[in-house]
Amino acid sequence: MAYSKLLQVHFLFLLLCISICFVMRNVSISVSLPPTRRVGQLDKVAEGLSNAGYKAMARVIRSTFPTLLEEHNFNKSSVMTIFCPTDYAFVGREQPPSLGLLEYHVVPWKLEKEDLESLIPVGSEIDTLLHGRPLVVRRCERAYSLSALLNDVKIKKWNVYNDGNVIVHGVCQFFNPSFDTSRYHRCLFVDC
Repeated sequence: MAYSKLLQVHFLFLLLCISICFVMRNVSISVSLPPTRRVGQLDKVAEGLSNAGYKAMARVIRSTFPTLLEEHNFNKSSVMTIFCPTDYAFVGREQPPSLGLLEYHVVPWKLEKEDLESLIPVGSEIDTLLHGRPLVVRRCERAYSLSALLNDVKIKKWNVYNDGNVIVHGVCQFFNPSFDTSRYHRCLFVDC
């Protein structure tokens, strides 16, 4: 009797092992490796920003952007445009910008100078990584030059960094997520 119980337990154990092997055969296991390529790319972006005088945002790129990119499933071949506030825009901030505010400064595709100065119609909304908070394209003519504005913030410097996948344009200040995109704004921006 004891022998038969032992045989049944071994048989059940064998069946369990076979079942587990069968299930594991049909399950794919994904191992998440550290995003070294992406981090390396961010180091290049940060270095380019730092060399161009955008040192505060360079620190933010190194510290916060790996989390932002991971949350939005960016990979090494993803394209994006980052709008980078000047160092002066960081003055008086007690803490680094929130992840939400940073998401508002990233567009998940390439936006070149020509796109914003002439191709994209005035009043168009450009989606950002901050869901439901687009940037609105405006243009102002001042002293015989055309300035592209996003949410009434002037683009100060084009192509601070551009490696073909990541483009960074310098802007005078942080975009305001509370910006009212429904009403027309006149060209009342402050030069930076």
